[in-house]
Amino acid sequence: MLLHLAEHGRRAFRGLPVSAFAPYQFPSPGVRATPSSHGRSRTITTSTARLQQKEEDLYQRLGVSKGASQDEIKKAYRRMAMKWHPDRNPDNRSESEKKFREVAEAYETLSDPQKRQSYDMYGSGGG
Repeated sequence: MLLHLAEHGRRAFRGLPVSAFAPYQFPSPGVRATPSSHGRSRTITTSTARLQQKEEDLYQRLGVSKGASQDEIKKAYRRMAMKWHPDRNPDNRSESEKKFREVAEAYETLSDPQKRQSYDMYGSGGG
């Protein structure tokens, strides 16, 4: 995509040669570059355990199989939303809010056919 934009002289890439984008290598999983306060990028390595925890399968969050129908996903979402709703768990409110948000996020992705297809193909990072 960057090569396409550079070749067509978009404003952001005007004056840069196409070869400036050719040697780009994608970072390995668990490593991401972020801009620092000095304008240079720095590399941050995240722990694998944290990534795995964050990358919990959306199907597992709802307790359904990967081949579940839209109706099954909807029923599972309602069941899990009732289970983890903060008003139903006043004694453990912080954890129930967290779980409730996770369940809602999983349902938002899996209930939309396009988002679900993208998740199935590429995972949570999208395409």
